[in-house]
Amino acid sequence: MGRAQSVAERIWESALKTKPKTTTAVSDWLTSAINDPAGKLAEFWLHRISAARKPRGNHGEAIPQDIVGSLSAMLRSSGEAAANIRIVFASQLHYFFALDRLFTEAELLPLFNWQTDELTAEQCWQGFFWWGRWPPGLTERLLPHFWRNHGPPQPILGIAP
Repeated sequence: MGRAQSVAERIWESALKTKPKTTTAVSDWLTSAINDPAGKLAEFWLHRISAARKPRGNHGEAIPQDIVGSLSAMLRSSGEAAANIRIVFASQLHYFFALDRLFTEAELLPLFNWQTDELTAEQCWQGFFWWGRWPPGLTERLLPHFWRNHGPPQPILGIAP
């Protein structure tokens, strides 16, 4: 799997990293992302993380550092390919949160912040709403980003949220 990771890193560097952003409006960001080469690359990384953890016995260890470096570089990049990777990863936010809370809080949760980048937030929320899950712990960290755009919950029938 290490050789496949090297190939994936070369594909990112030579073919996808510099793919310019599209200005075309997309109504379904997740479908667009998973059908794009960058979305396929994101899916590879999800499998790579799982394969790297199997020899360790899946005892809640963080994502291996050699993988974290590649993931962070892709997430922080600009361009359409990076956007598609972020969308796929956002759809699996619960998976990342279960594996590595520090990575998730540093690299993924900020992508849901409407004040930082509205388009990125829209893309990530849409990916999350299609496939994401709301496990305890993640919900409390994610909802503040939601409320910043949609306003705080209003009392219903006199019951405060």
